[in-house]
Amino acid sequence: MADPMTFAGLGALIQQTVPAWLGLLGGTVLTKSGDAAFDVGKNYVLEQGKYLFNASFQLDEKEQVRHLSQALKNAMERGLIAFQAQPERDLYKSILTTLAQDGPAGDELRRETLTFFTLNQTPDLDTLSELYNRRQHTALEHYQDIDAGPYLNSFFSALLGELYADPYYRPQLSAGLQLRAMTAMQHSLLDVVSLLKSVATTLSDHYSAADFEQDVEKYATHMERTLRNLKIVGVVPKDQNADPEIGSIFVPLRIDGTREEQPQTEDATEADEDELVSALEQHPCLVLLGGPGSGKSTAAKHIAWRHAAAQNARIPDKAASLLTGKPLPLYIELRRLSQERKRASYDFLTFASDVLLKRDSIDINPHMFKELLARHGMLLLFDGLDEVATLNERLELVQEIEHFALRYPGNRILVTSRPVGYEQARISHLLFTHSEVQPFNDQQMRHFLENWYTAVLRLSPIPHQEREEMELLLTTLKENPRLHKLGENPLLLTVITALHRYERLPDRRAQVYDRCADLLLETWAKTKGTHARWQHMKMGKEDQYACLAHLGFVLHRQSQEGDEDESASQQDENGINGASQQDAPVDVSARELKKQVEIFLRQQNLIAEKAEQRVEAANFIELVEQEAGLIVERGTDETGAPLYGFVHRTFQEYFAAADVYERYQQESDLQVMRDFLHDHLHDPHWREVILLLLGKLRPRPVTILLTELLNGTIKSRRSIHTEIIQQDLFFISECLIEEIKVENTLVELVVKQLCQLVRTSHSTGQRQQALQYLGDLTQTRQYNGQGKAELEAFITKDDLDTFSRLQTAYVLYKISPPDSDERKHALHWLDILAQKPDVPMDKIFENSFFDFTRMLSNIFTQHLTLASDYPYPLIHNIIKYDMHIFFKSEHIFIEYENQSKLVNICIALFSHSDLSLEQTCDIAPLLYRMSYDDEKLQQDILVSLTTLLQRPDLTLEQLATITSSLGSCDSAEAEPGTSALIRQLQRPDLSIEQLCMIADALYWNSQLDSEPAKQADNLLLSLLQYPDLSIDQSLTIADLNQIWRLDRKQSIAMLYSLLKRPDLSTEQIVRGATTLYYCSPIGSNHQRFAAAVLLAQQAYLEEGNMENRVYNILQGMVPHFDRLPSPEKLPHYEAQEPVN
Repeated sequence: MADPMTFAGLGALIQQTVPAWLGLLGGTVLTKSGDAAFDVGKNYVLEQGKYLFNASFQLDEKEQVRHLSQALKNAMERGLIAFQAQPERDLYKSILTTLAQDGPAGDELRRETLTFFTLNQTPDLDTLSELYNRRQHTALEHYQDIDAGPYLNSFFSALLGELYADPYYRPQLSAGLQLRAMTAMQHSLLDVVSLLKSVATTLSDHYSAADFEQDVEKYATHMERTLRNLKIVGVVPKDQNADPEIGSIFVPLRIDGTREEQPQTEDATEADEDELVSALEQHPCLVLLGGPGSGKSTAAKHIAWRHAAAQNARIPDKAASLLTGKPLPLYIELRRLSQERKRASYDFLTFASDVLLKRDSIDINPHMFKELLARHGMLLLFDGLDEVATLNERLELVQEIEHFALRYPGNRILVTSRPVGYEQARISHLLFTHSEVQPFNDQQMRHFLENWYTAVLRLSPIPHQEREEMELLLTTLKENPRLHKLGENPLLLTVITALHRYERLPDRRAQVYDRCADLLLETWAKTKGTHARWQHMKMGKEDQYACLAHLGFVLHRQSQEGDEDESASQQDENGINGASQQDAPVDVSARELKKQVEIFLRQQNLIAEKAEQRVEAANFIELVEQEAGLIVERGTDETGAPLYGFVHRTFQEYFAAADVYERYQQESDLQVMRDFLHDHLHDPHWREVILLLLGKLRPRPVTILLTELLNGTIKSRRSIHTEIIQQDLFFISECLIEEIKVENTLVELVVKQLCQLVRTSHSTGQRQQALQYLGDLTQTRQYNGQGKAELEAFITKDDLDTFSRLQTAYVLYKISPPDSDERKHALHWLDILAQKPDVPMDKIFENSFFDFTRMLSNIFTQHLTLASDYPYPLIHNIIKYDMHIFFKSEHIFIEYENQSKLVNICIALFSHSDLSLEQTCDIAPLLYRMSYDDEKLQQDILVSLTTLLQRPDLTLEQLATITSSLGSCDSAEAEPGTSALIRQLQRPDLSIEQLCMIADALYWNSQLDSEPAKQADNLLLSLLQYPDLSIDQSLTIADLNQIWRLDRKQSIAMLYSLLKRPDLSTEQIVRGATTLYYCSPIGSNHQRFAAAVLLAQQAYLEEGNMENRVYNILQGMVPHFDRLPSPEKLPHYEAQEPVN
């Protein structure tokens, strides 16, 4: 055996052969193809109206090579970990050198080995050695056999693991290989570090493995120390609050959306210790949504601390659930990153090294992060997307996070956000799984209280008196439904727990914060005997409260996407606002904080002398920071000076509401409230402030305000066209669900209007919202007698369409207790309605929640038999529907009970002799995908479709249909069809519509940057230049451009010009505006123009022509309604360049 190559040299040799590896992977290890497209912007293409939503994407060849290059490099390193003795390592490197050789001999060895691994679930090592030795004998004259099997197995198993970790390659692995690959990623990052150090590898730019190891240790120690303690200032006396360790106070969250929903029962247990970890293990890129105070940030900090602590064995592996490989965490508050970017252009990594670490005097080589990321060694936690000030900044961060996930596959990424406003700047569902924090149950509440008494109050063991006190609180929570509802929120439970030790608990959210503010401003100082320290202050408790309210309003306004003056200055001559900007950061310097307090003192005429104002302001800030803990240090500016803000965003929102309430109290005039609602209603930034504000009012004034809003007497700047969107009615419904007290006459009016909407709305999405509000209303304590009778009546009404009745039955099912007669009754009606011949499968497929669709799929399939009398279209829709459920179930790792029955039904249908060509092409991809573990059946399906392709009498439409069916099975099999379609382009008699159909088929059934895709590009570009296109032809071409994102600017320009024409029909206007909206960048003026055009067709929409896509557009644009051009300005409107 020749002297083994150095490790670095071997890596370079393997990198040279990446293009050869890429060609060989197709057809061996990679046997599936992606069905959706991806471009380097923001845009993803889903298979709309076809067989499945397949969560994959395509990359150009350059990006594929880069991804595979890193996978091969990592596999080479991971494969070596299994061998400790130097002779073994030398032999491993020698075998890989042979495997990496260039030319036909190397290609043949790689092909044979890859094929062997693909065909054998458990590769036989002796056979693997024989294969290698046989190939070597043909190349070397005096070659001696070696036991190559273990070495090849180690490398290729590691390679499978690397491919599985990559979101591009993972969907292309067969199901069997995916299962094997899941177990190939078990080596920790420290194993790799130890290996690289032992082979004395230089990683990059003179950065050695030893340097890397030192930096990892230093970084992990710093992160563990930084995140170890959780600040709970503000709700316990400062002398009792030494910031408990996060591991001792944290209660694991229950999350939903990544697994099958389980019904809540009284015996429900608390979340598994590793529920969030399990979700990240299954879904490496995860968005965690949760309302204010639901524990998102604490969970993110806890999982970051836990993984940092695991690196230095501060906690044993068995003591906490950890992700495979124990990746190193990087925790980034997106709000703080956004603020720092106003001073310098930081990306995620430079922000970490130059801001988070350097300001704490921690010097880490930036190469450490890159080496960690390249080896799937990081857990990135991006906290608080919703707290980033402007929409443009959020959109920019979303794009950066998505690109980061693609550039560094295999790392885990968690993003947290509030759900309100999230859809305006959401992260792609193709790359990220979305989950939602669930409310605390009784077991979690008990766990929290146990932790509170032991970790915060430091009572361990808990004395008898305090134990009784704790049990009394638990009993109170159980017996008071409204208080229990509040306790389901971790932040509110924290406040309730602190209040419980001193007084009777209120059971409304605003009142809880009222009492908490009183507790913080006065009770603690009295309890500690330190109130004398503040007696010299001229501001009494009421003044202090009002000053905090002033600060809350000012800081909340400053964190808005621009205040009124600034927005007005940015309006263009056509009445459209440009992108609004933040006027000041939400976290402010001590100087700015004092300035605002002094402004308050002057406004209230409390102190005349400026010098006294400064002293009083300094004392007040010291009081609220050090004693009450409501204002806390929140980082530093570029000079190292501290920045301050409220301890939690919810407290800022509460005090902002209190400021408006104080003004209302002083003037005793509801006009204060009317003006505030006019300015801020339907703005997501102010939603919590408005709900807290209304919660502070007595029932009579709230009833007056909401009744005026419902009747149109009060109109916010965003309440235009409420007769179409119903945003005011839905907001009032949310107030009732929030249990804001109003008079019963208003409740009855709201229920009546929601029921009317269910009967008359032509938007399935809008009807579903109305039904959900009615269902939620029955779950409140205050209004639980309302709405239920109406829901029960809807089920039996024959004059209501079947889909609405199905939705109603499902809502009743969800709100009924488990095993109750009400739930059984709802299931009975679901079963009856599912069998009706007019079941609208397309609406169910497009508009329903997953748990609803899964329940219905089970009902549908139970009634299907091999000899079913259902008409073919219904059977096919049911199967297509069940296929969607099956693949969704597979994605979230839950059992799908109807799989075998569906396969048998598909086989029976596929073998029918009287099946038309179109029906055969419909069924084939469904059966092919469902029978992923039956290669013979899959091959038979492909043969049947290929045979159809040979028919001489095919029309162009049939040729495109067969090609798409083949491509939906396996895009590699579509090549004969795409070639035939390209030949059809030579025909001189093709219409514009036929050319568009060919372009669409070529896109669907070819890889990005392949020859057919380039042909489709050229075809669409030429169609855009065609003279004398009809309006409908222009719209069809624009539709294709919108789907495939070929030339967005050209499509926008064409649609924008088209919508100015006076000869468009209303249907054409709606179609063009809808396409323009989806073509345009989110938040751009073109999107606003499109929405304004749609709203200008109010009469047409009110006549029942508002399809779901249009409703979703208009509903999503409600926060921007105050910035839309008025109808009279539309013909002369000149849009600016789209906002990026």
